[in-house]
Amino acid sequence: MMAMSRLPNGYEDGRFHLLALGIYVRLGYMKIVAFCGLNKHGGTPPIAPAGHSNVADDAVCMMGVMYPPEAMINGSGSVKTILATLGKGCLELPPEVTGYAFVFPVLF
Repeated sequence: MMAMSRLPNGYEDGRFHLLALGIYVRLGYMKIVAFCGLNKHGGTPPIAPAGHSNVADDAVCMMGVMYPPEAMINGSGSVKTILATLGKGCLELPPEVTGYAFVFPVLF
């Protein structure tokens, strides 16, 4: 998930909560959070500066959710997930990061 909000000065981007782990991540423009969506999660809207009774009309939360390929989720195939391009090749995420079999035991 990627935070893409452009907020007025003084506003906080909000927080994303991973309830199963009891933690939250403070959001910021273009911050990416990787997590297992099967666990309970949620977030707050943008937070106005102290002393503001009215929320600005352009204080809108924009999140981009990127779902993995089906073969990665059901384990039916070998999937390479590219994190970034490096000029002469790609930086691929290893199975420990992308494979559901590695994520599930850690979260429960």
